[in-house]
Amino acid sequence: MYDSDIFCGVLFLAPTVGYYAHAGNVEVLIER
Repeated sequence: MYDSDIFCGVLFLAPTVGYYAHAGNVEVLIER
């Protein structure tokens, strides 16, 4: 396992996961 690859992967995926989580929360708020 390469720490640098994992670190880059986390940096790349974190914003995407945060965006979808935020979008999901917005949809829930709109439904309510």
